[in-house]
Amino acid sequence: MKPGKQEQFDHDKTYNIYVPKRHKSGANMASKDQGVGGLIFLICVAIAIGYTLGLFWLGDPLGTSSWPLEFWLIAIPVYLAFILILGIGAWIGWTMATTPPPKPIEDFETEVTKEETAEAVEEPEEKPKKDKKK
Repeated sequence: MKPGKQEQFDHDKTYNIYVPKRHKSGANMASKDQGVGGLIFLICVAIAIGYTLGLFWLGDPLGTSSWPLEFWLIAIPVYLAFILILGIGAWIGWTMATTPPPKPIEDFETEVTKEETAEAVEEPEEKPKKDKKK
């Protein structure tokens, strides 16, 4: 592990691995991507709730009369499409928020080099002997 990265990790002597340092409270710090994902999720849900309340609960904001049928024939498909898009955005945010951060690239590089050296050390398999028929 590079010297600059050691401050971010603690050495777990039980499994001989480096793990991310814990926050003072004892909980793992969420990565920046997880925070952004949570924010995306919350914003999408808040907009969907606000849009739904604004369209159906507030009703006619001008107070003239109830909306005509022509309005609802346009409003309902637009509402469903908008909610679908917000649902996809919320799902992406939720996925980002609940997915753990990937392992550092240095750990991946050391695993690859260990595998390569292990393959180089292994002896080649014996070739099968050809049986001579009499």
